[in-house]
Amino acid sequence: MAIEKQRKTFLSYSRINQDFAKRLAKELKSEGFDLWFDQMDIPAGARWDREVERALKECEIFMIIMTPASVDSENVLDEIGYAIDTGKQFLPVLLENCEVPFRLRRFQYVDFTNKDFDDGVESAKQLLRGLITQTTIPREQVTDDTQALKKKAELDRKAQENAERIAKKVADEELAAKTKAETERKAKEEADRLATQKAEADKLAKQKAEDERLTKAKAEEKVVPVEDGFESKITSVTQKKPISKGLVIGILVVAVLAIAGFGFSALSSQNTLKPTSTPTPMPIFLNSKDVETLFNSGYWTSLFLLATEQYTSEEFGAFFTDTGVSGLIPITLNESKPIGLDYAWCASDSNILQDNLDDITFIFEFNGSPIPERNITSYYYSTEGGECFQKLIAIDEWTTGVYYVSFGLRIDQALNNGQDVLDAGNSTSYNFEVTVP
Repeated sequence: MAIEKQRKTFLSYSRINQDFAKRLAKELKSEGFDLWFDQMDIPAGARWDREVERALKECEIFMIIMTPASVDSENVLDEIGYAIDTGKQFLPVLLENCEVPFRLRRFQYVDFTNKDFDDGVESAKQLLRGLITQTTIPREQVTDDTQALKKKAELDRKAQENAERIAKKVADEELAAKTKAETERKAKEEADRLATQKAEADKLAKQKAEDERLTKAKAEEKVVPVEDGFESKITSVTQKKPISKGLVIGILVVAVLAIAGFGFSALSSQNTLKPTSTPTPMPIFLNSKDVETLFNSGYWTSLFLLATEQYTSEEFGAFFTDTGVSGLIPITLNESKPIGLDYAWCASDSNILQDNLDDITFIFEFNGSPIPERNITSYYYSTEGGECFQKLIAIDEWTTGVYYVSFGLRIDQALNNGQDVLDAGNSTSYNFEVTVP
């Protein structure tokens, strides 16, 4: 057993397991193994901590009894750490199932959890003999190798940090370049948009000038009499572009704002507006084709908008009552030019719109008499909010005198336009007194 006595084994354990440790130490010592066990090998009067430290330094094999108590012991964990750092050989002894420390999992161990004490001791002896015959790395070499590994790890860490710093710098530069390129692209797009907008504005201005010239050069004008003392003018004109959706939406906004702002009311006792005397000759109503041509020309002047130009918003609002029917709104027409009347009804979709149109009546009156349908232009159009139906009328060649114009609508049957429910009998009406000096 000489070789066994030449290599010292340090036995580490928790005080909770001291009975098992003492029994194991006796068995191994009786077989001639050079085993150091604190309760048997610390001389009386010696300092315990110094003796443990000395034994740890001198031993070459580290035997650890593993139980939940030992792996939670700070002293045992310190001893394990020291043994690993100084290159000791390990012989773990698993006495009770526990969480084996990470750095001990690679070592072969004696398992006392599935065998009796005697069988466990025999396994420990065999493994211990095998470790004794193996070469132990000198402590100095372990220290040198450890320092070399630490130095290499530090160099690798710094190299990694430097590589990451360079990669981040490159990424930041690429991001800055992309951001600059994107900013320049957006600036160019904005410049191109403004240039296109200016070109379109110039084009519209030229078109407006041309339309004005063509309008003033009306050709082959023919006037025919119509019923109720009115006249209808049929004019041969140059073909215009399709109806401007922007103007349509603008007119719709005015109509919808008027309805929303002044509400609806029962029109049960509204008096018909009639002149005290009839100017001669009477203004004329443009036919549907001429109304569309005028509307597309860009020179459409709404009677409603003309009134708002002659009054402030407070003054204009004062003409209206809570019933939604305006009082008589005086306006002055200082020049004879086509004046438009327009009113629209909108619903959330086309099906609802068609149902609504069966339940409402548009009202257009001139000097107390209904304006004939042949002088009213109607069409449908779409907006972001739904589908709309609009009626347009244009009156031209105003002569000196005073005229009374009314327009609006009446709800004949209760309806729902997809947003609001409106009762039958509600209505709205605008009443104007137009003076031509």
